[in-house]
Amino acid sequence: MTNVEKEEIRNLLESEGFDYTFLEYDTFEDLGDSEFNKLVKNYVKATEKIKAFLDMEY
Repeated sequence: MTNVEKEEIRNLLESEGFDYTFLEYDTFEDLGDSEFNKLVKNYVKATEKIKAFLDMEY
């Protein structure tokens, strides 16, 4: 992932927040960064598990 791509994601996170950015906006798989993709997938899975545990709809 390039520094420009990181900056774009940071700006998106600051303006939209983590949930919208990673759960609704984009998966960012097209960036081709396997470590970042793994982290995003883990974030999504953890969020889904917490919502299910709390009986929340999403």
